[in-house]
Amino acid sequence: METVSQRISMILSLVLLLAFSSAQAETLLDIYRLAKKNDLAFLAQIYAGDASAEIHEQAKSAFLPTLSAGYRYSHTIQDVRSAANDVYAVGANSFPVTEFSLDATQSILNYENIARLRQSRIELRKITADLQAAQQALLMKVVERYVNVLNARTERRNARIEANTFKRQWKLARNKPPALAASLQADAHLRTVENQYKSALRALEEMTGQPVISIQLLKPAIDIVRPKPAVPDEWVTLAQKNNPALLAQRERFGMSVEEVNARQATRLPTLDFVVSHDKKRTDRTLFGGGSKYNTTELALEVSLPLYNGGATSSKIRQAQHLRKKSQAELDLVLRQVKHQTMDAFDTVQSTITSIEALQNLVQVGQKDVKAKRAAAKSGEISNTQVLNALRTLSRAETDFANAKHNYLLDIVRLKGIVGILSEADLNAMAHHFMGDTAALQKR
Repeated sequence: METVSQRISMILSLVLLLAFSSAQAETLLDIYRLAKKNDLAFLAQIYAGDASAEIHEQAKSAFLPTLSAGYRYSHTIQDVRSAANDVYAVGANSFPVTEFSLDATQSILNYENIARLRQSRIELRKITADLQAAQQALLMKVVERYVNVLNARTERRNARIEANTFKRQWKLARNKPPALAASLQADAHLRTVENQYKSALRALEEMTGQPVISIQLLKPAIDIVRPKPAVPDEWVTLAQKNNPALLAQRERFGMSVEEVNARQATRLPTLDFVVSHDKKRTDRTLFGGGSKYNTTELALEVSLPLYNGGATSSKIRQAQHLRKKSQAELDLVLRQVKHQTMDAFDTVQSTITSIEALQNLVQVGQKDVKAKRAAAKSGEISNTQVLNALRTLSRAETDFANAKHNYLLDIVRLKGIVGILSEADLNAMAHHFMGDTAALQKR
């Protein structure tokens, strides 16, 4: 028969299981999808795009009729002291006046509205480019923070090995104070590295909005492929066509051109069709009797601005200066994209070279440790030399692991700068990772 404590234990286990399954984010793609739903910076960009999209609806509304209604109730008090005309009644009068009006206006020709509509269409294209830029940035941020966790975890492992090695050396050392100082310094470094690891985890959880229970680790051997195309100029050409920040800046320049057109259009005449209908009721007038009448007017109104203190000319000059500014910013972004693309390409190549060198260094270190262990066993060298070799090997293995992590990040950055990064790239990276995802259960 179940006891109360057994039931409580079962309930707690079920709660923990549900919590684990709801918070678990194992693969890189899983974390990206969580971040896409919960990363506040990305969500803010989406909301900003939704708000900016309303500019197009506002621009279209200028071509539709406007309708307004009005109601006015007033009480008039008159005191006629004398009148040369016998029709007017002498004396005090007071009476109410009720008015109702309905006005409709349809713009027929307005060049500023036309320019604003063209500008709003460009705004929609800019919003699309901004959203693409935000998605690329989120993809890169996810990979970057994921890699930071992997690097911090590797550094923590190396720091633990170093701390244990220095403790053993301290116990073996004849001159205790220097060895003790080295051991204490290694312990302090370990605490620093562990804090960095926790910070890396918190940065990852900041995007997902919930605890990250586990992540995948890289396989011991991953496929290292050099960028294709192999010529950096071809990557630059791709970036000039696809980089979302560059595309957005091109649209901003187009909007600045239309802003000049819109400002200049304010000097041109406008044509509107106006329909007005008024109903007025007066209970009494100067003539003695009340009145009630309806008035309907149909009109074509032409308006031509002549002078407003020079404000129109000033606004045109301002728009022209801003257009030049936008052109300069476009040229700047173009140069920056070229610079960033070349740097990203070179970084990938450099990282691959480092991976090849570090792999050889690890192999050399493994052979050195094996040889020193054999020498120490035969009494040729001390155990301290073996521990030093182990520390050197651990550092080489850490650098090798971090270089592989950074290779994946560098590839993502290159594609992100070019503007061709997508969820499919994260999915394609899955074969680099192991199926085991228990890395974070013991922090």
